[in-house]
Amino acid sequence: MMRRVYILPDDLRLELKKPIGELITDDCEICKRYKNINGILVTVGDICTSKALECGKKPLIAIVDFKTKREFLPRHETILKRLPEEYRRVKVKNSPGTISEELMEVISRAFSEMQNTLIVVEGEEDLSVIPTIIYAPDGTHIAYGQPDQGTVFIKVDRTLKRKAQDILKRMVVTWHGASDRV
Repeated sequence: MMRRVYILPDDLRLELKKPIGELITDDCEICKRYKNINGILVTVGDICTSKALECGKKPLIAIVDFKTKREFLPRHETILKRLPEEYRRVKVKNSPGTISEELMEVISRAFSEMQNTLIVVEGEEDLSVIPTIIYAPDGTHIAYGQPDQGTVFIKVDRTLKRKAQDILKRMVVTWHGASDRV
């Protein structure tokens, strides 16, 4: 089966280091923000997911890789213990600096079924914010980690969806070894 992989080119790397939404650095403010979210919440990253759960907020979708800055974390046990059994647990492969078609399909399915889902990424989950924005219904809240800074909070709308689709179009697509810019 042919599968696409979107690869982050160097010219986009710098652009994506800047937060897409509002960066909150204070732990108390982060917790307040989680508690004030009404509606759908998606967390991307182990620390964000763990913090949301500590603050009493359960995301519809949690995307983790059990690492932070590519180092394994003991927090994965905390995440697994705090998520109720009814969460569907899905493992997906996604290499660093990429968005795999498999990851995109899992995120899309989680939204279409609106089922609580823990997505465990073998590789790296950082760029999963892009397909999450694309597939999320308008009004969805997404929280993701900004390394060494804090948590970024965004609320999905049409403008943000267009920006995420533009980023995806600017990535390099590999299809069975052939590389081409979309």
